[in-house]
Amino acid sequence: MNKYFSSTGRSTALIIVIALVIALTLAFSLAACALNGTDKVADGTTFADQTSQMSNTAAELDASDTGDISEEPAGESTSSASQATEPATTVSPVDPVTTPTATTAPAPSPTTTSTPTSAAPVDASGSLPITNWTLTEQGTILWYTPAPAQIAYNAVRTVSVTIPEGYTLVEICKILEKKGIQTFYHTFSAALNGDYPSYGFTDASKTAPNRRYALEGYLFPDTYEFHVGEKPYNIFAKILSNTNAVLSNYQPHPGMTMDQVVTLASLIEEEAFTGETRGNVSSVLHNRLSIGQRLELDKSIHYVEWYIKPLIQSTSTSEINAYNSYYNTYKCPALPAGPISNPGRLAIEAAISPAQTNYYYFVTDAAGNYYYASTWEEHLENLKTAGLA
Repeated sequence: MNKYFSSTGRSTALIIVIALVIALTLAFSLAACALNGTDKVADGTTFADQTSQMSNTAAELDASDTGDISEEPAGESTSSASQATEPATTVSPVDPVTTPTATTAPAPSPTTTSTPTSAAPVDASGSLPITNWTLTEQGTILWYTPAPAQIAYNAVRTVSVTIPEGYTLVEICKILEKKGIQTFYHTFSAALNGDYPSYGFTDASKTAPNRRYALEGYLFPDTYEFHVGEKPYNIFAKILSNTNAVLSNYQPHPGMTMDQVVTLASLIEEEAFTGETRGNVSSVLHNRLSIGQRLELDKSIHYVEWYIKPLIQSTSTSEINAYNSYYNTYKCPALPAGPISNPGRLAIEAAISPAQTNYYYFVTDAAGNYYYASTWEEHLENLKTAGLA
């Protein structure tokens, strides 16, 4: 017996070597087949042949130039011919004249080739193309799954998103979809369902009577960095953390809660655009509130008609129209049920520290000039000057 190996040991080692040689040979053979385009499955057809019999819903694919993020599709089609993918439905940005409408954008079908092992290709927009998908086999059923390069790329890729002053929750959700961060449906649903961190101001907003959107007013305008496919909870967590840091620097106006300040600031944000006009408009609103006079601002009507009514999933006309009495400042006795936009620092500061005037009315002309009045008679004259009467 050899002092290092017995005959049994040599036999075992030989078997292992032979097995490794067979495995390597098989691997090289399969690789050669793939390179030569002979990617046959068990029944003799090619992957492409079987895949041509499957339809794939584009809305379920996790990367597109329109920013759709969704889950992996599963299942097979019974069709015997190649079918076009179903179009992905997205909500168009809100037009400040008409109500939001749904638009349908066709989505390209994924290819049936494997993703290259090199760096993931990037198109002109900076996004991975929809064709970057890997075809896998499980039994007799084929599935499309996101290519590893796609998953890894999205995990590290960040996109800068700027929320402008005065944007609404609805508009912010649309921005996030347009930038490819997350779909409108998922972010908007999370906002409605309370899928976000709890702060004192969010808790107070949730319990405010007749308020439609608890997050409205508290998505502080700023520039943020998000990952592609970021979960709605994490998106709102980042924004609300910033909001909390900003609001902690302020004390509310005497006799008001911070929630009332934010609501008033949202009105100022929509009605005034310079430092002087913000202070004067804030003064008008504070003066009217102090004597129990309705605020009567047109922007509150627009908010109900553009950002609440079109998005209420209800067939009850009375339920939908109820928001007129909650938010329309021609009807509600004081402040609306909640903010009508997300105000910036200057609007918040104007709400806390208004100019000291005896104005109770203001009007603007087509050129953007502001006219203020202390009495109704003066206001009527201003309407004539502004070309509105």
